[in-house]
Amino acid sequence: MRVSLPSLKSLVVVAIAWDFSIAVFGMLFSPGFQGLTGPLSLPDSLLRFFYQYEAMFFHALAIPFIAALVYATVGIFGTRGKPAEVVVAAITLGYVISSLSALYILFKGADTLAFETLWVGLTLGVLAALGLLLTTWPRREPGQAAMSLRGRNLASLCVWVSILGVLSAVAVGTYASMGDSMWGGTATIPSMGLIAATHQHVIITIIDAALVALIVKEFRADLYAGIPGTFVKIGLYGTLLGVPTTAISAYATVPYGIAAHNSIIAFAGILLQASLFVFYAVAYVEAKRFGHRLLSGVVANMMTFGMLFILFWVNVVVTLPGIYVAFNLHNFQGLPNEQAFITGHTHVLITLTALTLLMLLAHFYGVKGRLGLVGGLLMTAGYLVSSAATIFYIFMDWNPTTSVYIPYIGAGISLIAIGVVVTVAAIGLSRRNPIGEGEIEGSDAGPRGGEQGVR
Repeated sequence: MRVSLPSLKSLVVVAIAWDFSIAVFGMLFSPGFQGLTGPLSLPDSLLRFFYQYEAMFFHALAIPFIAALVYATVGIFGTRGKPAEVVVAAITLGYVISSLSALYILFKGADTLAFETLWVGLTLGVLAALGLLLTTWPRREPGQAAMSLRGRNLASLCVWVSILGVLSAVAVGTYASMGDSMWGGTATIPSMGLIAATHQHVIITIIDAALVALIVKEFRADLYAGIPGTFVKIGLYGTLLGVPTTAISAYATVPYGIAAHNSIIAFAGILLQASLFVFYAVAYVEAKRFGHRLLSGVVANMMTFGMLFILFWVNVVVTLPGIYVAFNLHNFQGLPNEQAFITGHTHVLITLTALTLLMLLAHFYGVKGRLGLVGGLLMTAGYLVSSAATIFYIFMDWNPTTSVYIPYIGAGISLIAIGVVVTVAAIGLSRRNPIGEGEIEGSDAGPRGGEQGVR
């Protein structure tokens, strides 16, 4: 397998399309589709297995996403040669095997061979992550112009630490699977549900942190000077602080339970606020590059604007509601909308993560013009509508079948879905070669990006 532009881009498109197809399939199990007859109706056995092995659906969906994230990391870092080939091959085989195995269990129920192949696929994914640890480690470079810590590029360090953080969350999830019947586990593990929830939230949060660092690399924001450079540095240091502390909280959940789980909120908050500093710096420089002084000038590239805007908007629809619930947890537990919050809060964060990665890949492959405008506008508007409606749904009217906010959530999801299709098509049609434009293998210099040295 040669990791060239065509092969990597094809893998990106296939992984996103694979993930999108599974997500659309999952929508058939939502309240709005239940009770339908005809082609959209689902057999009773599938409905039973879906809820009995719900974790299989989420992992069938998550591993292809991780593959797209790995492809983005390989591309943005400009990794070449055998290391890149091994990483790409491992994650590609891993997500195909694990996703198909998980879907088989979802359709057919527990099967020993399916569980074994699932673990083989997941193990390949872990091997790919270990390969990334080797290829993304920032080497010391005398006289390095980019912002650094002891001679090592800060953005690269953030990505490297994030990979370790994700692996730590995977370790916690592996431990939890031994006591989860959905994984065929039979052991008795105290605080089993809490450990599983911690695994899910921490892995999403740390991936978001890695995406912020990848945005810095892609836009070469680690070369900014002046005030924008200061903001980027603050954001990267916040990421370096937030990732390990969030991961440690995940481990601490096992012996300390809910107290450690609640600490994740504080450390994840550091990560979310760090992203705001990067958001401001990149938006300012990109707006100036387009000839504008105001941050709104970045709208000249709708895909970039959408990616940066949702990093800000997530604080409105995830951070603030999460803090409110955390401080009122004793009053919130047991209320009818507790489950609505758990589900809605997680889905809003997952959607943010997926859209951020897709828009970052669109920038990497130079998606512009009408397709870039339409795709970016639809995804941004769809996320704004669906996430805002979800907050009202959680706190105001949480009946899944009669809530007045359900149509707005559905409308937003529909806009996102159309935007995803347009964007994936645009990436596939893109002829821009973002690789090989003067980069050196293993270099810490990002491939492209906005204006450098802005003061």
